[in-house]
Amino acid sequence: MSVDTRREITGLVYCPQQDAVVTASKDLSIRVWGPEWELLMAFVGHTALVTSLLLCPESGLLLSSSLDGTLRCWSLRTGDQVQAVSIPAGSDPPLTLGGPSTGGTFFSFSRTGVDFWAFTKLYELHCSLGRDASGPVRQILAPSTHPPYPVRILCIHGDSDVTLVAAETGAVLTAFRANGRVRCADYCISKEVLLVLTEEGTLIRASTLTNPVALLDEQRADWTGGQQSVEVGLPCCMALYSNIADPQRALEEWESLQQQLGLKRRRRRLQDDHKNSLNILTQFLQMVR
Repeated sequence: MSVDTRREITGLVYCPQQDAVVTASKDLSIRVWGPEWELLMAFVGHTALVTSLLLCPESGLLLSSSLDGTLRCWSLRTGDQVQAVSIPAGSDPPLTLGGPSTGGTFFSFSRTGVDFWAFTKLYELHCSLGRDASGPVRQILAPSTHPPYPVRILCIHGDSDVTLVAAETGAVLTAFRANGRVRCADYCISKEVLLVLTEEGTLIRASTLTNPVALLDEQRADWTGGQQSVEVGLPCCMALYSNIADPQRALEEWESLQQQLGLKRRRRRLQDDHKNSLNILTQFLQMVR
């Protein structure tokens, strides 16, 4: 047994799914040990003594309580912290965790009472990329922005799909589907331009003022210089360099683009409404007469 006995153990639980033992020590760490007492992973996050450990049988999550006044959920599959919950204000820190062997409820015990907890949901859907999403998300990018510009999220999913999402609301702003497999993408919010590099070496530039995006131009990688060709292969990455010399002017231009976007959306709603279409047609016929 190779467990470091110099670390005084404050909590212990067995995980049958992984045939592993989880220990909490006075050094505030939580360690997962394999069948041969080899260290599989370690969790760090509590800022005070870890008082108890509990394994949730339904989700397979590890629960920990601490004198720092938090309950934390850890994933033994990914090695990440899933959630941290603070106990109600005015309550003493939890000393012990317990619960039934089945189900999603458990309790925490302190010097002043017992609190009962229930798993309602571990995650909340923030955004749906669409019913026709071609595959799982391969990459999520958060292009650097500063107030007053809003935060945008760029999702590359499937082989050829790129979706722009509003980070705060989860609303899908626009989408793009390339003819080939997308290698990488980036987004310039001040110009409302999407840049996409495909594995075939094509650089695509598109406007994000429409949904789907409006193609501006395509450039095929050409590494020929004069009469001599330089064989360096296809581009494998892309970096977007942004240098705004006049921030105020750039902001005014962006606000102007947003106004254009609002007008396009209002016109689109009018066109989609069959009643408005009839009214427009009637006015047109009256003008012709």
